[in-house]
Amino acid sequence: EVALDAATGEIFDARDARPQLDATRIREALTEQGYRDVRDLDREGALWDADATDRDGARVELRVSGFDARVVSVAVDDEGDDD
Repeated sequence: EVALDAATGEIFDARDARPQLDATRIREALTEQGYRDVRDLDREGALWDADATDRDGARVELRVSGFDARVVSVAVDDEGDDD
């Protein structure tokens, strides 16, 4: 799966030669960035989707670069853990 970051134009392609981070490293990086209760990690191509709690205590859905663990997008999780 290939994805495009509309804000930056960056292409996320799992076939890219850059090394990709595993779930453990993604979870560690998100924790270092201030997210708590990181759960439901799911890789889609070169991006990871995750649910977490942000610094303000809000449940959020994250889209994370598999290359450098940078958060590409954040959305408020309206559904909580019911999915």
